[in-house]
Amino acid sequence: MEGKKRDWFELGAIAYAQACPGTYAVPTYVCPICRNPFTVEALDDGRLSVEQVPPQSVGGRELLLTCTACNNTAGTKLDASAKMREEVRLAMAGTASRPHRVRVTIGEMRVNGRLHAKDGSYSLTIPKEINKPGTSEVLQRYRHRLSHLQEDRREAWRPHLGGVRG
Repeated sequence: MEGKKRDWFELGAIAYAQACPGTYAVPTYVCPICRNPFTVEALDDGRLSVEQVPPQSVGGRELLLTCTACNNTAGTKLDASAKMREEVRLAMAGTASRPHRVRVTIGEMRVNGRLHAKDGSYSLTIPKEINKPGTSEVLQRYRHRLSHLQEDRREAWRPHLGGVRG
């Protein structure tokens, strides 16, 4: 692994030197997220780390170096977003292993729900414990729209959801 990290450092430093000649006197790798510069010592002291793309949690592979701060913060946020999108995709394909938490717009109201998918059938539950107080009462006005969610084909209910986001 150390050889791979050094190779990535050298390739990144060469690319940066070609794009911005004369910027640094020594080979310098620039984090692609925060754009902070690092010398080769950053490999040894842990300031540069390997980033998996897409996130390892959805089958990603080691692809480049980022600074450890970005890998632990910005990377985590990007990973969470990518993982959420993958979970929605699995749920919509009917292959999710558990309900997926989603945010749905019904009428003018945004609510938290759980999307369940099994054997080509879909359902959406809107539990009280993950919504604001009073949500259930307000949703009663949209009951006629919610009845469409019991259909087996996602195309039948997709238009009735203003937006499903993971």
